[in-house]
Amino acid sequence: MTYLLKEGDPAGTAISGPDMQLEAYCSGLGKVLLAHLSKEELDAYLATAPFVALTPSTIISSGALRAELALTRERGYALDQGEMFDGFICIAVPVRIGGRVVAAISLVVTQTATPCRPVSYLARLHGAALRIEKRLRSLSDIFTA
Repeated sequence: MTYLLKEGDPAGTAISGPDMQLEAYCSGLGKVLLAHLSKEELDAYLATAPFVALTPSTIISSGALRAELALTRERGYALDQGEMFDGFICIAVPVRIGGRVVAAISLVVTQTATPCRPVSYLARLHGAALRIEKRLRSLSDIFTA
């Protein structure tokens, strides 16, 4: 999974950045993309388990990840609750072109003493995804070929 753009981390505290490639199984963005693979593609990916635990919260078994991805697909968003980096919580939603998931966008918040509710940002993320989809609609031939 490759990050294309990152905004709002002036201190550079997150481990992701533009053009970085990171594992999909432990990030919100990656979970959205994995959740929308074909059954065959997902089975092949999950066959590479166990995955490396980057934090104590990282999902490393194929069974647990399969369940998490099914939930992601069902509810329409993914969560990374400190799986990639302690103290960071990510919520991600898909970007669709022609009904097919081609990308994802996410928001990362830091966990502090105050309870964090990443789903409170869900409407704004879905709105941003819809704006991206509208702009890309004219390029839908590329994604449906």
